[in-house]
Amino acid sequence: MKKGILIAGLIGTAMVYLTSCYNNKKDIAALPTVSFVNEVTPIVTSGACGCHNNGKGTQIVQFSNILKQNHGVDTINYDIIYGKKALLAKWVDSSGSHPGMGGVSFTPEEALVIHNWLALGAPDDRSAGPVTGNITYAANIATIVSSVCSGSSCHGGISVTLNQAKLISDKSILTGFVTDGQWSGHGGGKQSSTVTATLKTWISQGMQ
Repeated sequence: MKKGILIAGLIGTAMVYLTSCYNNKKDIAALPTVSFVNEVTPIVTSGACGCHNNGKGTQIVQFSNILKQNHGVDTINYDIIYGKKALLAKWVDSSGSHPGMGGVSFTPEEALVIHNWLALGAPDDRSAGPVTGNITYAANIATIVSSVCSGSSCHGGISVTLNQAKLISDKSILTGFVTDGQWSGHGGGKQSSTVTATLKTWISQGMQ
């Protein structure tokens, strides 16, 4: 009788343990939803990234013009922020320090938000919608090239400089990159839905 009680007790203990492990695994796997617009963007348009938001063009990368020096209008450069995912990852997950010069850092809470956003695949929760109207290189694409594609570690640095003629000559490559919105094979990784939609429309309109 005692042997039966002992076996029943061991089985019960094992069931509790296995159930506990299963629930813990679910808890670990489930990351909180993170909003790019409402949580990530406010972090990089203030605090540690303040010098990238002065609107003066004194930094290569301008995340926003929060000092209203852009004709008196606050401007958030979402595509530039989104395009710097790799640097943000290096900052919060690897080196723990600013990728450039200066002893600046995120708070642990800010770093956790960015880490979780990246772990979720860096979702872009803007409502891009279809891009309408006449899209031209001068009015729309040049800004994307200069703010999202260019830099010392990108195009114009270690990679080929982009301009309208180069994009037209490599149209088949560009079309392949933006077809599924994933930019497969592109060293710069996935671009935002807004950038992808704008380029798709520009290509469909003849790349003027």
